[in-house]
Amino acid sequence: MDKNYELSFTSKDSIDSIKERIRNAKNSIDVEIYYFVNDEVGSDILKLLILKAKEALKIRLLFDHVGSYEFSTNSKTLKELENHNIKVQFFNSVLPFSKNRKTFWFLRDHRRTIIIDDDYLFTGSVCLSSVTIDWKELGIFIKDKDIVINAKNVFNETWSKVYHPTFNIGSTKREESMSLTDFNYITQSPLQFKRHIYRYYIRLIKASRESVFLISPYFVPDRRMVRQIIHASKRHGNVHIIIPKNTEIPVVDLARNTHIHKLLSAGVHVYFHKDMLHSKFSIFDNKQAFIGTLNLDNLSLRYNYECGVGILNTDCIKELNTHIINDLIAYSEKLNLTSWKNRSLLTKINERFIWLIRKIL
Repeated sequence: MDKNYELSFTSKDSIDSIKERIRNAKNSIDVEIYYFVNDEVGSDILKLLILKAKEALKIRLLFDHVGSYEFSTNSKTLKELENHNIKVQFFNSVLPFSKNRKTFWFLRDHRRTIIIDDDYLFTGSVCLSSVTIDWKELGIFIKDKDIVINAKNVFNETWSKVYHPTFNIGSTKREESMSLTDFNYITQSPLQFKRHIYRYYIRLIKASRESVFLISPYFVPDRRMVRQIIHASKRHGNVHIIIPKNTEIPVVDLARNTHIHKLLSAGVHVYFHKDMLHSKFSIFDNKQAFIGTLNLDNLSLRYNYECGVGILNTDCIKELNTHIINDLIAYSEKLNLTSWKNRSLLTKINERFIWLIRKIL
């Protein structure tokens, strides 16, 4: 790539980019991913990895046990990978008495980190499966030695502690102390002082003076984040939230709806995208951006292991802005308070019931 980064805006483009980097890998491949299915997409990637293993590359695969449960039970494929010296681990097993169980099954490794040859870092929202191939996604490949070293250190720590009874796994430094470079790798762990991405969002929303764009497939934030979003809207009137009209999880859609009336009343611009929008990114004052795995819901904000890249690169931010205007807002329905009030009584009743469990969604 001519630049030191490359963006992909669909699941297919992200997967094609990942496969291209795997084909060209010379030394090592490290993959940490939440959702992996051994279907057509997953099988193609495994075949590529086996070919690279035959070239004596060092390959490690770290899958979350819930997101990749189907694959974890495929003993034949796992044995084939093992025979080619490809190391595989599963994070936080849901099976009783497993040695990699973290006591509380609710805490998931939701990260997507792929490191090629210690030269390239990929992260973003992509799932490795045919099921999600038509989804709108956002991924980024970065060629930068410093960020790759940081990500590799986090991966190594996570890998080494998969079988340890600890929740403090694979954390970066506090985001406030990171250098002001074009790209910074940030992680999050479900511990009070390790929620670096959550604090990053809160700080930048609170500091915004011109605009905020928040793009997420699932939108069930906590009260603190909702409060800061409303304050930002009242401050500059330029807060935009873009979410899919319908996701694959209807109960989460209902929980999301419980926030919308309050946001519209505060002047927040809310859009329903017509397709399954699974991208997770944000832009603050057109000066900083974030691309990663974090959904704006309680699971990601409080309970999952997450990762992403804080961005100061002006060209990258311009590309993201163009994507928002041409690919997202142009194909979205902008909500208004009057029509929102007129949704069906049954929908409103269902939303009230879902409100009671929103903190675990």
